[in-house]
Amino acid sequence: MAHPESPGSAKPEKSKFLSRIASSKLANVIRAGGAAAMIAGASSIAHAQPQNTNIEQTRTFPQFEGGNLKKTIEFIEKHRAPGDWSRVWDKKTRILFVAENHDVIEDRLATADAMRSSGTTHLAMEFLYQDDQPKIDAYLENKESRSTIRGLLKEVALWSGAEVAESYMNLIDAAKENRIAVIGIDIRKRTSTDSDKDVVPRNKAWAPVLERVLSKNPDGRIVVLVGAMHTGYVDQSHYHYPTANQAVEEKGVPSIVVRLAGGQKDLAALDTATTRRASVDLAARRLGIENTSFLIRTTKKEDSDFVYHAPQSRTVDTR
Repeated sequence: MAHPESPGSAKPEKSKFLSRIASSKLANVIRAGGAAAMIAGASSIAHAQPQNTNIEQTRTFPQFEGGNLKKTIEFIEKHRAPGDWSRVWDKKTRILFVAENHDVIEDRLATADAMRSSGTTHLAMEFLYQDDQPKIDAYLENKESRSTIRGLLKEVALWSGAEVAESYMNLIDAAKENRIAVIGIDIRKRTSTDSDKDVVPRNKAWAPVLERVLSKNPDGRIVVLVGAMHTGYVDQSHYHYPTANQAVEEKGVPSIVVRLAGGQKDLAALDTATTRRASVDLAARRLGIENTSFLIRTTKKEDSDFVYHAPQSRTVDTR
């Protein structure tokens, strides 16, 4: 089975991302019910009934002002659009950055839905290293064991637990089953023991990998799954400049950034809206639409182009 992540490798047959991804191993981390159906197809996703069905005409999301929940509620109530990934990733834009929270297992489900909806050819992951690409390629070609690739995620397991690490492995398996190439983009050599100071060098190191994949694959479309702190639109005075998407765009490659919300493991943690994600999640609860998916635009490309809210009701089962 050929995969196109390595320079010069053969282009795979075009295939839709699953008519039946519910049968893939990604669904195995979810209890039977609505969550598994969400992966099976967009028609089975519970969507919040939007006031405005054309997201291109929606107003921008209100400026985040220290958790102004009232404004967030009012905006979402009036301007949310259906949670359809095809609405935000047009055919001319070849890279979609999915800005996730590593600890929220359901964020991998939202990523799978993005891949399913968009004709994705490649999945690029922060939690895989560039120098491990030969092992990743071998696994995609059934020449390497699953346990070997699972072992590459040991840092995730140490930081966030075995269940979180397994959710990444399941996403890799789903990509493999659907002939989507998997790319390691991170670097081992760090410039500082301070993780904040390492963000920019890593962002810059990822861009050439993504550019190379697209140059080798004229029809390539990449979903890039990274932590939210690596994405956004900041000026040159910001200590995270350039972000990963800015580093790519500096090479002349346009991208879209979608920040994830919803899918929280612990709703009790949302008692106060202290972050953009928490404000969206809490607003959805107040509006009674926490178990639905919807999209909203963000302000002035502040931290993303869109926010995608996934149902908060999915219960993860790691048995």
